[in-house]
Amino acid sequence: MKKIIINTLAFIMIMATMWSCYKDEGNYSYNENVNNLNIEVPKKITIKKDDTVFVIRPKISQSILKDSKNLKFKWTVSTKDDQDLGKVTSTGDTLALVIDTKAQEFYYQYFIRFYVTDTVNNLREMHPIEFNIRKPYEPAWMILHKDGATKLGSIEFLEETPLVSYDAYYENQKKQLSGDPVKLGLLSMPVSRGEYTYWNHNAASVLYCFTTNAEESGILMQDKHLTLDGTMQKYIYSFDYAGWNPSKVTNVDSDGAGAVLLSDGKAFQGSQSSPILYALNPNNWLEGECYVEKVASVGNRHILYETKRNRLLTAQTAWNYYEEIHSGNDYKDEMVVLPSNANSPNSPEASSVLSPDKKIIYLGKGYWYGKGATIASWARHSIYAVALSQQKKQLYLYDIHPYAIESYFSDDTDKMSIPAFYTVRLPEGINETTPFASSQEYNLVLFYGSGNKIYKLDFATANADPILIYEHPDASIQAKAMTFAKSGNYSDPNGKPEESPFLQYGHPVTRSIGIAFDTADGKGEFIILNLSNSGNIAPKGKYPSVQTFKGFGKITDIKFI
Repeated sequence: MKKIIINTLAFIMIMATMWSCYKDEGNYSYNENVNNLNIEVPKKITIKKDDTVFVIRPKISQSILKDSKNLKFKWTVSTKDDQDLGKVTSTGDTLALVIDTKAQEFYYQYFIRFYVTDTVNNLREMHPIEFNIRKPYEPAWMILHKDGATKLGSIEFLEETPLVSYDAYYENQKKQLSGDPVKLGLLSMPVSRGEYTYWNHNAASVLYCFTTNAEESGILMQDKHLTLDGTMQKYIYSFDYAGWNPSKVTNVDSDGAGAVLLSDGKAFQGSQSSPILYALNPNNWLEGECYVEKVASVGNRHILYETKRNRLLTAQTAWNYYEEIHSGNDYKDEMVVLPSNANSPNSPEASSVLSPDKKIIYLGKGYWYGKGATIASWARHSIYAVALSQQKKQLYLYDIHPYAIESYFSDDTDKMSIPAFYTVRLPEGINETTPFASSQEYNLVLFYGSGNKIYKLDFATANADPILIYEHPDASIQAKAMTFAKSGNYSDPNGKPEESPFLQYGHPVTRSIGIAFDTADGKGEFIILNLSNSGNIAPKGKYPSVQTFKGFGKITDIKFI
């Protein structure tokens, strides 16, 4: 059982952990001839999970009497918000809680009742307190930036005000990252089966952090003070490691079926239940040299963009192996050309081998409209490939259905790997470096940044004309990177939505987009846009729908964990 201890006031005075109390707003009558109590105590307290002693120290005053000899105190603590009044844990005017994260029975929520009795007037007041413990960095935006030194910042969502750290790595490790920033990566954990305990890790997401220093690049365990679990030499199979270059990591993607990492044109594939990675090599029938620059994953299928021959490739995700060390078993699939359907409505333009004037500038997730509940939830999603032709001044969208590749092919358009292909006039401001984002919340809708403006493109409309959804007040600012908080599948602990680690975020995570901007002074600014189901700015919820965070250095990458 998690320990709760009682201490004297002398002990409390030396505690560094304090709480700034809020005034109790209960309705109490006041009479100048009666000794009136004034109790200021927080109604709700939320802290990050850590081994510590947390002190609740109410402010107590009386209108007539000057000491507390006439007062009696009682604190009860319960893990249930019902008629269970809990166990009496203190009879002093303060309560100290020992947070033992290694306790055999650990609870994330407590219901505390603070009773104060005036023995002179025979009056008693009760003040309830909801005490919550949150896992660190769950949920949180992680921001890799450089401000003199390389820093890993964070924005956490505990209560009413987001908690901002400009260098969470230094705060936890008491040292700074030494290499230049390269990339952040994410692997979403299947937490529906309970507390995730694989990989010596216990969190809803695995965070990869890469710098030019290979000795500090790898998985940072947010549940263990951002400690490095191991370098990539630990994860990548020794026979494949020669192809790894931490300075040239271009993409890390996952969809609950294992991560796929790209480094210097090579792909490395892992399982959702193991840290071990194997090279994802081209099939023997795949002609020519391969250099893979982009990847996106849905369900059991990766879609990759290969630049040597300007083509879209595909590979099956890794089998769900559980290795903690390399066994040498061959779990990897092989890359092949994404099948193109000869009877596709837009053939031959829908071919997965692109014409020389086209270049894929974005791969991301989307929604497969119309499937409803006829197939599994993971299969009701698309991969969007956005191609650009500067020569023709056109923008193209390939709507790719990975599920169709798993289900073989037929004349049914539901079984086509590229059942839809769209061509629109190239919107002003879009080039090869334009940041894009998409979510499985939206069908045929993509978002992009140009200068200080954020637009949405709805390819389901006739011309897919850009629609402005946000304009930053600083005209000199430049959108550099953007991503949705969660664009893939994710699960709730134990299958209970009410226990989702993302509830305190205050907005559906599949409709919340984070944007990194470059500022004129060489620094960075991070903005969150909470969107409606139509892709416009949503009404204010728990937090403002436009949240601005300044003070970062030049931002390299952002991820939501």
